[in-house]
Amino acid sequence: MRWTRSSVLIPGLLGVLHAQIPFDPAKHPKFAAWFDAPSESNILACEVRPIPPHLNFGFHFVSGYMGRLPLKRYKRASHSFAILTRVTPDDSGTPSYFSQLFHLPAMPAMPGKTLANVEMDGAFFLGEGSYLVDWIIADRVGQLCRKSWHVTAKLSRGDRELNPSLPAGVVGPLHYEPWNGVPASRIEEGAAPRRLTVFLHVAPLSMRRLKLHPYDQTMLLSSVLSLMQRTPFTEIKLVAFSLDQQKEIFRQESLDGEGWNRLVKAVTSLDLVTVPVSVLQRRAGHLDILKGLIAEELKSERAADAVVFLGPAARQAEKLRFDDDQEAGKPDTRFFYLQLKLDWNRGSEFPDVISNAVRALSGKTIYIYTPHDLFRAIRNLK
Repeated sequence: MRWTRSSVLIPGLLGVLHAQIPFDPAKHPKFAAWFDAPSESNILACEVRPIPPHLNFGFHFVSGYMGRLPLKRYKRASHSFAILTRVTPDDSGTPSYFSQLFHLPAMPAMPGKTLANVEMDGAFFLGEGSYLVDWIIADRVGQLCRKSWHVTAKLSRGDRELNPSLPAGVVGPLHYEPWNGVPASRIEEGAAPRRLTVFLHVAPLSMRRLKLHPYDQTMLLSSVLSLMQRTPFTEIKLVAFSLDQQKEIFRQESLDGEGWNRLVKAVTSLDLVTVPVSVLQRRAGHLDILKGLIAEELKSERAADAVVFLGPAARQAEKLRFDDDQEAGKPDTRFFYLQLKLDWNRGSEFPDVISNAVRALSGKTIYIYTPHDLFRAIRNLK
């Protein structure tokens, strides 16, 4: 399929799939009827590229589409569009319906031949299994473009131990999962607490970018949630920080549901592009932040059993020096650095300031390229 360069991206950025909103066909019979409309109603020309199911770092299968619609029909006036998706499991035959609505503003006049297109994308969660996907884009006067395809979500032989988050044959909307605190089933009466401290390094996965994109946010939050869900620790402290901004952006001593919601908001609203003058003036400010976090754990009376740095590689690569009293007072705590990497950038494994600090504390750096890498790393913490 040939995709032209001149495009308007709707609703967002290349490299991230957007959630669709579930809808009840009984409450929206007009939308539901479009899936079974006669073929002559297919008036719009469009292209769609299915996204095959793949595991994300929350151990969900994610599938979806990237679509494209030529703008030659909509040169001047503004228009509204609906994107509808029906996903039907082969086993149960019970479909799930999703929708996206967007508005296209009036386009300025363009001399010569119009080459612009409008691009859109969408995604949903799947359990293991095979599914029929029916996809529609409709304009406000009811002109349609329809496509259909099959997808299969299946674990590879090497991923069988991962235990996906959704049961087989289940379809769900893309969303940030909630965290409601450590489950009561983990806590044994009379047993000593097992403490985990997570230091979440909030930064883009690619050092070439300054802005934190939705893909970065999703990978950070789904990874830390998987870590908390799949470890046996009974007390979890979480601190999110930015070395580039030289500040903490979130902290809670015992992470609960309300704290998780605040963490999601803090990560998704963080502006990394604007750097205060005060940060530029503190050339070693990132070292102060990192050293302060580590010193806090080394001197804590409630020492963690494990301290995990989680996040992308830092731009900085200095070696952190510890005071003698910090070294002498170091508790029997294991330190780990789970460094999130882009799967297509293998081989770029260079030490950064966090890995240097973890190594100085006799800790271990583990590179995370795939969900299976994350699963194995989490297992090593138990």
